[in-house]
Amino acid sequence: MTDHAFWDKTSDVPGLTKGEIFHLGESVIIWGQIEYEIQWLIWEYLACGPEKGILITAGQTLRTKIELLTRLVERHEGDDQLKEGVLSTIKRVESLQPNRNVLVHGYWTVMGPVSGKKIIRSGDHPWGHLPDNFQLEKFATDSGAVACELNTIRHRKVAQDFSALQADDD
Repeated sequence: MTDHAFWDKTSDVPGLTKGEIFHLGESVIIWGQIEYEIQWLIWEYLACGPEKGILITAGQTLRTKIELLTRLVERHEGDDQLKEGVLSTIKRVESLQPNRNVLVHGYWTVMGPVSGKKIIRSGDHPWGHLPDNFQLEKFATDSGAVACELNTIRHRKVAQDFSALQADDD
């Protein structure tokens, strides 16, 4: 299918612009990265690689993974600064997650125009609706920042563990 044919099919239903569709897709990709980083952090705290770790995290919802990571960090992270950073970032994930769920699983419609501005709605979903002032681009940007924070934390944790192993060898 050509790019043109794709946009022709999306021009009226659900009535989103190309930019809005772009930010929807961008958000979905970013949330895949967020879940990936959370999963790797769990494996790091359990001191197991992906081969064993996937046996633990496969089939878990993102909510369950967040709860597991929170418990692991609270109980096993000795570096107070790293612990605070992880728990703070997890809170940011939790604050964004309800909109992520509606965004990904909702039925998209466009309401309006209201005062010349259309309102994007994700309707009829068990998790509710997006707030009236929801902005796709801001959500994607905020989600991307959280994904970057999680990636940085994961690399700090790996470096910390590597340093501990080197110290044990000395």
